[in-house]
Amino acid sequence: MDRGYDDNKMFLKLDELKQDYVIRLTAKRKLFFHGKWVPATQLREQRKGKIRMPLFYKGQKHEAYLSHVKAQISASRKDIYLVLVYGVTEHPMMLVTNKMIRSKEDVIRVAELYFSRWRIEEYFRCKKQVFQFENFRVRKLKAINALNFYITLCMAFLAHISMKPETNAIKVSIIKTAATIKEKVHFCYYRLAKGISGVLSYAKEGVRLWFRTKRPAYRQLCLKLVV
Repeated sequence: MDRGYDDNKMFLKLDELKQDYVIRLTAKRKLFFHGKWVPATQLREQRKGKIRMPLFYKGQKHEAYLSHVKAQISASRKDIYLVLVYGVTEHPMMLVTNKMIRSKEDVIRVAELYFSRWRIEEYFRCKKQVFQFENFRVRKLKAINALNFYITLCMAFLAHISMKPETNAIKVSIIKTAATIKEKVHFCYYRLAKGISGVLSYAKEGVRLWFRTKRPAYRQLCLKLVV
């Protein structure tokens, strides 16, 4: 979760549900460390990243360095781990998790879990911009749910195509049809949607040439005489 979920009520609720979490902290958060309350920013400044992690974030490649420290969250006084990420943003990121960390692989896994959020952000942004999800005219909840269902199916199809290898013939053709300015575009949903739209634009007759329409054997008008 992002910094908007750095709230004591959220931590207490997640503990009550026995739910694992990774939440990015705000600069005002304090942690209980070595018997006293310490600002999380102070712990961040006292450490340096020692674990190297290549990272792709917001369309760019980064060389991130990670560090972690065990502390307690102010809401429940339960043990948590503060994972610090250096080299990505202006100020090092502060991620807190209740997942057990025993090795550097565990530290990297926590960071990967958080940065996987970016694909979720891309999903919702594409849903709104490509399919104009916020520009609908229906007002009933049933109609909105139906519209959301069909758009979600379209997004699932885009995700399915995006996971195919780069040598897949269909994927290559779709990307080529998109004719984007930049050769490497990492926001694949947009590019695939544009390519599919370009492919379908050649279908002037709709689906009539793809599927044979079933017609009744006799179509002549018949009149029935009733006496």
